[in-house]
Amino acid sequence: MKLLFLVIMSHFVFKKGLCLKCYSDVLGRHWTQCEEKKGFRTCFIKYNIVGEVTGRGCSTKDKIFHVECENHVMGQLSEKFCYCSHYLCNPAVCWRSAGPLIPLLLLLTGLIARIFG
Repeated sequence: MKLLFLVIMSHFVFKKGLCLKCYSDVLGRHWTQCEEKKGFRTCFIKYNIVGEVTGRGCSTKDKIFHVECENHVMGQLSEKFCYCSHYLCNPAVCWRSAGPLIPLLLLLTGLIARIFG
């Protein structure tokens, strides 16, 4: 009986639990399981020309181990796509807005270290 339970549980873990999941709506509230059999290997966030998020989901771009962005220009239309390949890596807190916060976080970390160090 224990063996049957382990076989069933491992099926669900390996079949569903380890698959890539990506946020799939503009606001980053809902996620979807990406179908690797259909070639989906990465998650994406799509931005319009003014930097607003216009889409999220699964992508067929090759698996990467960091955030990679590229611009797509079609005539007057320009879009930016950012890709990543780990579990729920395309959240509503976007990568491009985190850059200006890094120096502030470093400064705060230094101040806290001086106060409590």
